[in-house]
Amino acid sequence: MKTSVLLLVVLALVAGTQAGKKLKKCNEARKALEKELKDLKAELKDLQDAPAPVCTPAPTEAPTEAPVHAAMLGFWPLNEEYGGKNLATDGVDFELGNVGFDAGNGDFKSAPAKFSTAQDSVAVLDNANAIAVGMSFSWVGAVYRRSGGDGALFEWDNNPGYGTHIWILRNKLYIHMYRNGCSRSAFHTQAAPVQQWLTLAVTYDGQKISFYQNGVRSDVPVRCGSKLDSRSHIRINQRFGDKRRIDGDMTCFGLFNDALSYEELVKSTIDKC
Repeated sequence: MKTSVLLLVVLALVAGTQAGKKLKKCNEARKALEKELKDLKAELKDLQDAPAPVCTPAPTEAPTEAPVHAAMLGFWPLNEEYGGKNLATDGVDFELGNVGFDAGNGDFKSAPAKFSTAQDSVAVLDNANAIAVGMSFSWVGAVYRRSGGDGALFEWDNNPGYGTHIWILRNKLYIHMYRNGCSRSAFHTQAAPVQQWLTLAVTYDGQKISFYQNGVRSDVPVRCGSKLDSRSHIRINQRFGDKRRIDGDMTCFGLFNDALSYEELVKSTIDKC
C-alpha cells in the first residue's frame, strides 16, 4: 500500500515538472510574438509618418515628322484633314472647287480628295511669285480613277513661253513640255488601270523623262526643258480652255525642284499620308 502511494506521488511530481516546462515554453513563445508585434507596429508608424513618394514617369521622346526634302516645293495631302494646304511651303495652297472627300477609299490617314467630271471640280493654285521650278523637277501623287477618260493630273503654264502638262491621256501617264519653241510629249509604256490606286510619278533631269507607275519605270530621252515660272498658275483636273476632267480621287501630291528617285518621292509624300 505504501509502495503504491509513493508511486503515485512520484508520478504526480513528474507530471507537474513536465507541465511546468510546457508552460515556460508557451510563455517564452508568447513574449517573442509580443515583441515581434511591437516591432511591426513601430515599423508601420514609421511608414505612416514618412512623406508620400513622388512618382515621376520616365521621359519619352516626342515623335518627330520625317524631315522635308531639301528640294521639296510643295506637299499637298489633298485630303479631308488639310484640304488644299501646302505642308512644305506656307501660303502656297490650292483652292478646291466642287471637290469632296471619299471616306473609306484607300488606306490613308484622312479621306482623299474626290474629283468628278463636273467642269468646276478642279483645284487651282495662284502661285503669286511663291515657288518656281528650273530645268529639272519631280512630281508624285496617288490617283484612283473610277472610270476611263482623259484629264489633267498636275500642270503649269505661262503661255506662250513655257509649260508642263502631266495627264492621264489615252489611259496612260503622259507629259507634254514646251519651252521657248521646243515642244516634246511622252507616254509611260504601261496602261493606267481604273478602279485601283496608282502611285504615279514623273521626273525630268534635263536629259530624260522618267515615268513611274506603282514603281514600274519607263524612260524617254527628252532634251527640251521645263520651267515653272513663279507667276504660273498650277492646276489639278483642269487645263485652261479644256473641258476634259478625271472622275476619281487624288491625294498626296508633291512637287520637287530636282529629279529624285522613286523611293525618295514616295518616302517624302505617299508614306506620310
